[in-house]
Amino acid sequence: MPAGWQTVLDSRKYLYIAPQNAGNEQYIGRRLGLAVLGALEMMKHYRVDPSRIYAAGFSGGSRMAGLLGFSQGDIFRGTIQNCGADFYKPVPTVSATSTTDTAGHPYGVFHATGDEISSARRVRFALITGSGDFRHGNILDIFNGGFAHEGFQARLFDIPGMAHDTADPRTLSAALDFLEGSY
Repeated sequence: MPAGWQTVLDSRKYLYIAPQNAGNEQYIGRRLGLAVLGALEMMKHYRVDPSRIYAAGFSGGSRMAGLLGFSQGDIFRGTIQNCGADFYKPVPTVSATSTTDTAGHPYGVFHATGDEISSARRVRFALITGSGDFRHGNILDIFNGGFAHEGFQARLFDIPGMAHDTADPRTLSAALDFLEGSY
């Protein structure tokens, strides 16, 4: 768990799970499936408020969290996308300095059905980046030209000086405030 997050999550009574062997080198379907199975198992074993089930990730995991907001909006009611983002259609390149991912593939676009897009309109998307994040421009473009432009429930947390790194406890708390509807 990222440094300082435990206190924030405990104070808000959140459970935290993270799948093993679900990194960028794994197939997308495996990564998404592990997140869904994890959420379903938590709901089976604990009294979980379904409105407080969120997918979160860092970098490539952040992109998976965003996909879950579209493909599994019936389970995940919000996402915390820390230093990574995609959208269901291309957005104008305004701030991005690179339009490819680290493997050389186009960055920032995934396929979604009409039903998935409709479902995602009920999901809250918290996108986190910072001025020192090498994906900063991509995330600004995806937020402004995608989520904000299309009217999704989304908020950008653009942290001065933050690098490509996990959010600090204060930013996590602000993102949770947004997801909970109190921001």
